[in-house]
Amino acid sequence: MDFFAGAEPTISDILSANVKRTSYYNQVLQVVLSNRLTLITGIPGCGKSTLLMQLAFSNEIDGRKFWFNSIIKQEAEKLVRLVKEDDNITVFLDNLYSNVDAFEILRDCKNIKLVLAERALNYEYIKRFLSISSRQIVDISNLSLNDVQNICISMNKSSSDAITLMEKNENISLLEIVFFVSTSTQIQERIEQYIDDLARFSDEDLKIDLLELYTLVNYTSSCGIPITMDMLYFYFTDSIENYEDILYALKKMNKIIVETTDEDLKYDSAQDYLIMRSKLFAEKSINLVPSKMLAQILDNVLERVSPHIIYRYDIFKRKAYDADFTRRAFSKAKGISFYEKLLQQNKSPYIRHQYAIFLQRKGNIDLAWEQIDRAYTECQKKIFSIANTHAIMMFEKNMAVDAKDKKELQMQKNTINRSFATLEYCMTQDIRVNYHALTYARNAVRYYEKFGKDEEAQNYIESAIKQLEIILESKEYIYRVTQREMKSLLQNLKEIKRDF
Repeated sequence: MDFFAGAEPTISDILSANVKRTSYYNQVLQVVLSNRLTLITGIPGCGKSTLLMQLAFSNEIDGRKFWFNSIIKQEAEKLVRLVKEDDNITVFLDNLYSNVDAFEILRDCKNIKLVLAERALNYEYIKRFLSISSRQIVDISNLSLNDVQNICISMNKSSSDAITLMEKNENISLLEIVFFVSTSTQIQERIEQYIDDLARFSDEDLKIDLLELYTLVNYTSSCGIPITMDMLYFYFTDSIENYEDILYALKKMNKIIVETTDEDLKYDSAQDYLIMRSKLFAEKSINLVPSKMLAQILDNVLERVSPHIIYRYDIFKRKAYDADFTRRAFSKAKGISFYEKLLQQNKSPYIRHQYAIFLQRKGNIDLAWEQIDRAYTECQKKIFSIANTHAIMMFEKNMAVDAKDKKELQMQKNTINRSFATLEYCMTQDIRVNYHALTYARNAVRYYEKFGKDEEAQNYIESAIKQLEIILESKEYIYRVTQREMKSLLQNLKEIKRDF
């Protein structure tokens, strides 16, 4: 019942007859049996982890099998030594984005077959580490009506409401459908009610604000790591008398905050490693908690919890300071204060990159430009994601100006041309061509809309069309949302070209 209500799958769930295999199981199995490398991908909550574990515990795949939710480079090296004499090894690796260092070790061991799972949204990042064709990638985002009916039957529930929910929501996930069938409530509604209950909860023996605890664990879970007792102790040190105060608060929330069952995550047996019951719950919750509380969490983690205390800081830092969090949490002034303080601890160009995106989203393009230009210089123009944002902001900054005369207009166009040149360089050098081609095409349309028919506009339009056609005609896997936007842009660009 925990699984149907949104909990991450455990071995007992996988072995249960009540957790049905979807029609994707046989499709992925055939790919696994025919290839050394297989990638399962899709939208959040579509059942990637469940399917990966079902394959790992299946009888159809023989030999020695290893399943990991998290694995570090040193563990991968140890595994390679352990199995070097065996030629029938399959490693099932979830959350590839967080485990690329270990994956590179396993990938280079020719006697290991790899079955991987990662979200489609992260594909542009992880594909640089893969040598994989589209036939080795299975996107399991879209459930069939037959799958939904079989799942509902296994739960002794009617499928009619689930099918109606699917028809009304194009991007709804398997987890959301199952949760709705199980509870008769949509996930977002349940989370909003839970947050409201936590805000109202009162207990004179409670030393910790339960909504703050809930938001904190949501935050760390959204960053891809469990929170440890050490991290909780440092965070709440000013509020508590001893660790028992933390345990008392956790007992109040033992249905939603749980100890991870993944033994690979437990380096220290004296520690508790706590996560949200569901990754999808965590990611939806972080967008529903009060922004003031999220700001409090971000400030306090930065002030109280040293990077040396944070478990798997290498994973945590990839998302912890994202503009996705800070834009919602902070006003412009408070966000500037947060990032300036953060830069005193961590001068990485990645931090400056997020700082620039935050400022851009808050409408201050001049300050955003200062930060992205510094990040671009500090990374020696070698980090393509920063180069892409640098090109976007150079474009935006100049598009916002109305030239006073022909001389100014030419200078403006010359600078915009530099932004297109940067994107062209990224497209030739970076494996994430789709990412840069989309930006290039969007900007080509906007350039034409502002400046009309000129030679530069024609060149940008024709270049964008050529690049999009190459990508769409290739047999490479493209995330469906990206593919849809590419097709729409291509049609728009061709209509513009006919005007020349």
